[in-house]
Amino acid sequence: MSRRTALAVPLLATLVAGCSSDGGSGDVDRADMRDDVRASVQETVAQLGEADLRPLRASGRYTTCEESGYEYRGGALLSTTGDLAAAIEDAERVLAGAGWEVDDSERGRTPFVNLSRGPLEASVKESQVEPGAIELGIDHDCVDGERDDTPSFDPEEIDVGA
Repeated sequence: MSRRTALAVPLLATLVAGCSSDGGSGDVDRADMRDDVRASVQETVAQLGEADLRPLRASGRYTTCEESGYEYRGGALLSTTGDLAAAIEDAERVLAGAGWEVDDSERGRTPFVNLSRGPLEASVKESQVEPGAIELGIDHDCVDGERDDTPSFDPEEIDVGA
């Protein structure tokens, strides 16, 4: 995998799953936030196998959000053998069946789906990095904290069996 491609997955996760805006919460431990997102990426990628989506790679990282907060974002790049719009619809069906709540408020002409489950938000859409692939992005609600409080903003791989 090229360095450019390796860096693209954390970037796509940043673009796909926008920063949550619950006003921040200091009650979440940053390690728990990281673990929740990473586990959700792994679980969701496995569930998306039912929609015939196969993982190519996945990663996550801390990122800043709002004025004085941070969140952990994870993402995966997935391949499909069929029509992208149909694959995204299948992904929506699978994830809704797995307990994710579908958010229809931002539907547009481009096929994508936004979902939420507890403090997590997810998005599934066509990749802008790799046309023909699908991006999954999952992030945790923004929490209060300073940049110095966060261990690292460097991307780290998430094992999804790719």
